[in-house]
Amino acid sequence: MGDEEYHIDLSKMDSIEQMRSVVVLLMNTVDRLSLEIEALKKENQALKDTINRLKEEQGGPKFPAPGQKGNKDTSSKGRETGATRGKKGARAPVAMDRRPEVLHPRAEDLPADARLKFYKTVVVLDILLKRDNVEYTLAVYWSPSQQTTYSAELPLGHRQGGYGSNLRAL
Repeated sequence: MGDEEYHIDLSKMDSIEQMRSVVVLLMNTVDRLSLEIEALKKENQALKDTINRLKEEQGGPKFPAPGQKGNKDTSSKGRETGATRGKKGARAPVAMDRRPEVLHPRAEDLPADARLKFYKTVVVLDILLKRDNVEYTLAVYWSPSQQTTYSAELPLGHRQGGYGSNLRAL
């Protein structure tokens, strides 16, 4: 993995294209570092297993790498007829920078018999040259007479989906 060093002088940026290139550079760096962290975690676990084996303790179980076939016993030959499906790995949870108070629909928008039924979580990803991920909790009310739910609205800048206005602008 590279040991590149980047010097970003924000005072010399005078166009949106320069800012876009910096954001792309930063996002590529984050992706590269994430891959490097995963490789280091695997190497660390392999070293821990080796230490345990040398101490005559049991190491971790051996699983074949994705896409490789492990040793099969003869009892599994009859089940190999179907096509194999690939699984996507689980993603790490996104770190939240802010969690504002719970948002409720306006009282005048609710019918008189509406009751709070549950809360819905909406995560908005945004970037301010520093991470700014916000998790909103929206109250959802159920109206038995209308047979429908009523949900609080997100603040104006976040109503179009899972990305904030600053990140969408790029």
